Amino acid sequence: MALRILRKVVKSTLRPQVGSSFCRSYSLYEPDYLEIGKSKIPMHDVLNIQLTAYNFCTLESYHHFLDNLIQDMGIEVETSWALPPKHEIIQKFKPRSTVIDSEYKLKTYFRSIQVVQPPSTLYPILLRMIDASLPEGVTVNVVKHEPEHEEIRHVPNKDLMELKEQLDMVGKTTGKKKKGF
Repeated sequence: MALRILRKVVKSTLRPQVGSSFCRSYSLYEPDYLEIGKSKIPMHDVLNIQLTAYNFCTLESYHHFLDNLIQDMGIEVETSWALPPKHEIIQKFKPRSTVIDSEYKLKTYFRSIQVVQPPSTLYPILLRMIDASLPEGVTVNVVKHEPEHEEIRHVPNKDLMELKEQLDMVGKTTGKKKKGF
């Protein structure tokens, strides 16, 4: 009895049933449940939206606005980060001389937003929204994520590096004493 019921269940799942709204079809090598999670819309790679400006308040405000805009569009933001400011000294010389007329100290601030696989249908809209809302003095670069971007992000800890050097020095001096015995 149980065997007969099991055969009916197996036969009904293997053959499409007439009049039902559900029909299964399998390919020769892959079951169709592997295709369920895949998107039919092509996706871009991981992208970094890099923002630079001389005015910290403007950059921070636009970074916050852009982060919210991207999330409201339904695009996943994996992370966003800030880099230390870059200090520059600009010197203006008097005409036809080497005498400094004026000197300016500038700080360039950096922010970056990492976007994970934006759909190709939303990507041009996102770029247009960024361009339309870009405040004066802020520069935007959208680049494909590279390993160098991850390395630049991490600032080395000088105290930790000094302690490691001291530890290496202690290890070398104790190693010399052991050889002497």
